Amino acid sequence: MSEKKPTTRSVDRALDILECFLGKERELSLMEISEMTELSPSTAHRMINSLMTRHFLERNNENKKFFLGRKIAKLGSMSLTSIDENLKELAKEYMIQLRDKENENVSLYVLDGDYKLCVERFLSSQTLRQVINIGDRLKIDKGSTGRVFLSHMEKEELDAMLKKYPNIDIEKVNQCREKGYTISNGERDEGLVGIAAPIYGADNSLKAVLSLSGPSFRFINENLNDKIEDTKATAYEISKAIGYQNNN
Repeated sequence: MSEKKPTTRSVDRALDILECFLGKERELSLMEISEMTELSPSTAHRMINSLMTRHFLERNNENKKFFLGRKIAKLGSMSLTSIDENLKELAKEYMIQLRDKENENVSLYVLDGDYKLCVERFLSSQTLRQVINIGDRLKIDKGSTGRVFLSHMEKEELDAMLKKYPNIDIEKVNQCREKGYTISNGERDEGLVGIAAPIYGADNSLKAVLSLSGPSFRFINENLNDKIEDTKATAYEISKAIGYQNNN
C-alpha cells in the first residue's frame, strides 16, 4: 500500500486533533493532545497553530489549554440544520436494514402539530400490509407512534392534548416514557400491531419516531421481544447517525 501524500496526512492529523475534543474534557493541554493523537509535541503544536489561525481551536490564556473555536460552533449550528433537513436520507439505510431483517413495514414520522406525519416508509413484501403512504398525516391520539411523541411533551403541552383528546391513555404514555418504546395492538387499525421508538438529535431532543408494524398474528408470538429490540436498536443507530450521544 502506498504511503499517504503529505497533504492527506496533514488533514488526517488535524482531524485527529479535533476529535480529541469529542470526549468529556472541553479543554486539553498540548501534551494531552500529543498523547491522544500519538503525535510528537512539536508536530501537534504546529498543527494546533494552523487550526487556531483558522479559528477551529482557541487557547485559554490562563491555563494555556486549548478548546474548540468559533468556526466549529458555526459549522455545528449549520450541521444541525442540515441534519434536520436530511433526516430521511440519514435514516434510510437503517430503515431498510430493519425492513429486510423483519420483513415488516418500517416507517419514519415527525411531529406536525396535533398530527404525526409519515416522511419515509419501506414496505414488507408480505401480505396484509398497513395502508399508510408517505405524506399521510394521522392524529396523535392513537397508536404507538403518537404515544412516543406524547411521552416527550412538556407537561403543559401534554395537558392540552389530554383535554383535546380525552381518549389518550396517560398510563401507557407514562410507561412509554419509562421504557423508551411502546406497542399498540389494534388501536388505530384492527388486527395491526405497531412498535415505536424515539429518535434523538445532537441536542438530546426528540427528532422523529421509528415504527415497525404489521398484522398481530406475525407480531404477538415468541418473536415479539426480538422485534422490540431490533426497533429500539435501529432507532438508536439513527439517533447516533444524526449526532446523538448517550452520556448515561
